[in-house]
Amino acid sequence: MTATATLSAVGGKTLSTARLSLGLPDGGLGWAVTPATVKVPPLKPGESAAAEFTLTPPPAGAGRFTVRATARTSDWSVSATRKVLVFDPPEVGARVRDDTTRGDWKGVYGGDGWELPGFGRKNPEGVVLDTAQAGGTWTWNGNSTEARALQHPTEAGRRILPSWYGDTVSFTVDTGANAKAKRVALYLVDGDGAAGGHPRDEEVSVSDAAGTVYDTFRTGHFDQGFWVAWTVKGRVTITLRKVTGANAGASGIFIG
Repeated sequence: MTATATLSAVGGKTLSTARLSLGLPDGGLGWAVTPATVKVPPLKPGESAAAEFTLTPPPAGAGRFTVRATARTSDWSVSATRKVLVFDPPEVGARVRDDTTRGDWKGVYGGDGWELPGFGRKNPEGVVLDTAQAGGTWTWNGNSTEARALQHPTEAGRRILPSWYGDTVSFTVDTGANAKAKRVALYLVDGDGAAGGHPRDEEVSVSDAAGTVYDTFRTGHFDQGFWVAWTVKGRVTITLRKVTGANAGASGIFIG
C-alpha cells in the first residue's frame, strides 16, 4: 500500500529543509517502509510538498493501525497520525438469481447456517454472520399458506413472511481469508406488493471493508419472492437500499 505525507508552510515564515518519515504500527514489528526518509526543500509561506511511501504489512497484518508521519529539522519537529485499514480483499463470485425455489428453502439454502428475522438463527460454523445493522424486524404473516412464504425453521407445515426493514439494511459475512468459499444467499420478498400496497424496489450491493463494490443491481418489484446468491471467500458487506416503497428489506440470509 502507499501512503502520502504532505508538509505545508502555514503562517508567515519559510520552513527550512526538513525530512519526512513514517512511524510504523506496533513499533514496526513485521512492517516495512520505503523510503526510510524523504528530504523536503525549504517551503515559502503557503507552499506544500508531498512525499510518497510504500508500506508493507506483515503476512497476518489484518486490522486497523495507526501510522505517524513526522517532519523534523535540527530545530523543530511536527507529527500527524492517520488510521490505515489492512485486509485481504475478498473473492466474490458471479451473482445467481433463483425465481423458482421461492419459500421452499430447506435442503436448498442454508446448509451451514441461516437467520430469519424474528424466527431464529443457526450459526454457521467458521463463518462470522453479523446482522446488527439489518434494521428492525417485521412479520407480514406468521402462518401463511402462500408459496412465496418461507418454511418455518422448526415447525413443519408452517410458513412465514418475515422481514428486516429500513432505508438501508446491511449484513456482514466473513468466511475467513484462508477458509473455503461459501455460498451466501438472500431471500427477497415484498409482503406488501402482492396486495398492491406500496411496491418496493431496492438496490443491492456487495462491497469490501474499503468500500470497493464487487456487485450491484436493482431488484425491481419482487412481491413473488426470489433468491440471490454469491460465492464468497473473505469478508463482505451486503447492503440493501430503498429505491421505492416504504423501505428496503430482506426476509432471510443463508450460508451454504
